Amino acid sequence: MAGIGLLLAGDTLEDPITFVSEADRLAQHLVDLERMSGWPIDRILPNHGSLEAIERGGYDKGLIAATQAYVQKLLRCRNEPDLAKQDLKTFGADMFATGAVEYFALYEPVHRQNVEAVLATGTGR
Repeated sequence: MAGIGLLLAGDTLEDPITFVSEADRLAQHLVDLERMSGWPIDRILPNHGSLEAIERGGYDKGLIAATQAYVQKLLRCRNEPDLAKQDLKTFGADMFATGAVEYFALYEPVHRQNVEAVLATGTGR
């Protein structure tokens, strides 16, 4: 019997952005996300996300791509001070434009905390 292609993502993926608890492991998180993007997934149900998206049956793989883009950009903050100063709406404009995730103002402090955690881990990748 074929699988249904459902990923119960827990806190690995979140809309609009992931919460960074281990900034020093973000490079590994990117490796894991790349591996996940190759899985036969049709729908993703994260622990945190848009109620409307979840009611529609979940997210597609665009959620993985949006998370990858966000994490990659977070890592760039170490070498790009102006990027680190951006609010979430500006920082994530490209990923919000895809429609894979939606801007949610309550995540502004989460973004700020993520940037600070990344900056505290040093420079480089």
